[in-house]
Amino acid sequence: MSRTEIDAAAIDPRIERRSRIWAMVLTGLLLLVAGGGVVGVFVFIAEERARDLLVWQSRLSVVADARAEAVDTVLGRYRSTLQGAAVNPTVQIYATEMAQVGGDRTQVQDEAGKATYVRNYLEAEAARAGFSAGSSADIGANLPASGGGLAFLGPSGDLLVATSGMPELDDRFRSFVEQASDGGTTFLDLYRAEDDAIRYGFLEPVFRVQAGATPENRVGWILGVRGFGDDVFDRLEQSGAVERTLEVLLVDRADDRIRYLSPLQSGLSPFDLALDASDTLAVSRLWDGAVFAFAADYSGNTVLAAGRPLTHAPWMLVAKIDADEALADSRSRLTRLLVGGLLVVALVLIIIWAFWRHGTSRRAMIAAHKLTDLARRFEQQRRLLQTVTDNQPASIFIVDGAARLRFANGPFAERFSVAAEDLVGKELPAVVGPAVAQQYSADMDRAVESGQIVSELHESEVPGAELRALDRAHVPLDRQSGDPEDQVLVVETDVTDLVAARRRSERILKEVVESLVMVVDRRDPYSATHSKQVAKVAAATAAEIGLDPSLVEAVEFAGNLLNLGKIGVPKDLLVKESLTDAERQRIRQSILESADLLTGIEFTGPVVESLRQAQERWDGAGMPAGLKGPSILITARILAVANALVAMVNPRAHRAALPLDKAVAILLEEAGHAYDRAVVAALINWLDNRGGRDVLEAGRTAGTADERGPELPLPS
Repeated sequence: MSRTEIDAAAIDPRIERRSRIWAMVLTGLLLLVAGGGVVGVFVFIAEERARDLLVWQSRLSVVADARAEAVDTVLGRYRSTLQGAAVNPTVQIYATEMAQVGGDRTQVQDEAGKATYVRNYLEAEAARAGFSAGSSADIGANLPASGGGLAFLGPSGDLLVATSGMPELDDRFRSFVEQASDGGTTFLDLYRAEDDAIRYGFLEPVFRVQAGATPENRVGWILGVRGFGDDVFDRLEQSGAVERTLEVLLVDRADDRIRYLSPLQSGLSPFDLALDASDTLAVSRLWDGAVFAFAADYSGNTVLAAGRPLTHAPWMLVAKIDADEALADSRSRLTRLLVGGLLVVALVLIIIWAFWRHGTSRRAMIAAHKLTDLARRFEQQRRLLQTVTDNQPASIFIVDGAARLRFANGPFAERFSVAAEDLVGKELPAVVGPAVAQQYSADMDRAVESGQIVSELHESEVPGAELRALDRAHVPLDRQSGDPEDQVLVVETDVTDLVAARRRSERILKEVVESLVMVVDRRDPYSATHSKQVAKVAAATAAEIGLDPSLVEAVEFAGNLLNLGKIGVPKDLLVKESLTDAERQRIRQSILESADLLTGIEFTGPVVESLRQAQERWDGAGMPAGLKGPSILITARILAVANALVAMVNPRAHRAALPLDKAVAILLEEAGHAYDRAVVAALINWLDNRGGRDVLEAGRTAGTADERGPELPLPS
């Protein structure tokens, strides 16, 4: 349209009349828009208020999670102290002997000495863990004046041994032991003693030596009682908090009453306040399962609150803040937004009305001209995009939220022998099939939800056909104005050759490892299958713990390569029946030499570091770096336990093989000292419940067969 045509249209009377009609129609529409704008402002304000509440829910939930974890850590360590005492070999032996003679102390050999040992042991544990007047650096417990202690009880709750400071065992404790024996809780809830002190306790069963943890094998109890005080209350303080009314407290519920256990900002002491569990009480709503509450607190003020139940006690931790303080800034901001939004709506209406009055028709024709030009440019850009993507080797297409194709390039369309433009508008399942479409849909949903690119490698093997691997990248697209649905750009590249090459490399690496293992193992007839057995046991233990498959594979590689360093150890030393300390150290050093030989080889996991740390100890007394506890790689901890078990149950030149149960008992005795308790537990579970004993016995049988075979020529 030329400028002359636009000017002529402006002075045509018929166009003017049509413009007035359109002005009247648009005026009515403006009124509708105005009403919608006002409604929209109020809806926006409501959404902002809900968003502010959601922010506070998140903040209070973080505080509740952190403080609950801190309190649970303290209670869990107290529980762990009792559990450790319950499995102490001397305690178990003493309890077993007492049970066998029906509690008659005179029938137990050296009963006084054993009782004294158990008492001294419990005294030390009570002082270390904070049950008695001593304190523990690990727990940081500040024992209140009320005191506490540990006690060793018989099967029916009769007192055998108690530490100094242990409260007198009255009917409360006897009832506690009776209900625990019947399968009830082993946590003694808070109670007020006769000396007005608040106490609570834990109970752990003691079972017969080398017997299962079943009621019929229970021969006693370990009882721990301590005062309720700063060891818990200090964990309720949230560091860095600046809110004046932010409060973290402990509560429980009994007989439809909410009992407040920790000190309150109001100045009340623990146990001084208990309220009916009313629906209007924030704590009641949290106890009934709500994750966030906007209700009254114990003082009647409206608060925001989040709660978390504790693991080691029937209590709930509640983090709350007064609503007036939390929402003060939000309310002021929302008021300003409301006033400003209404003013903006009014101003926009005025401007639009003036705009329409000035020349609706003229502007509409100019806009139409511009839209035509934009449409032409858009078509040019679409053709350019189609040309560029058609010349890419990857398949590229766009799918919307309704699973419809919005765009497809040439390589993608060629897979289905149709033109790219014919695919636009079709549903994805109808094009690629329901099964493949479901794979796309899952990855696209993840991309939309996270707002991040999701890349996945999809491999498929069809019987009679070669492997096909596709690398798919799902890119969430920003939603354009007027587009009601999310869209995802999918770029699919065929990486079959790369995946096949990687598999060949992995296969070659495994073959090289097997060859190295065979060469080394043939030099030592007493450990001909040691590496393979360690690899199997270590991999099974890693899988039992739930490690990532890549770490399971790394543990298996490390187990197979464990004895590689023996290639530098003289053969006569490997088969020598009696070893000096220096010779034994030389053989132990071979594991570090294995790590040195493998340094520089690129493995998919921490194979070399696992070998280097395999002789570290949980208590820090190992070699070569003296690492301690979790600072040792989990793969190295697994390798150490597997190597120890296999070494014990197989014969060596200087000793016979140990029975499997004896080897397991040694591992249990060293758990927490030389080895990680969690790893030992996982190994035992595999042995007893996953068929591990049969697998280990098969490896031992294979090793025996190898030893009885003809002597093979050894490498020089």
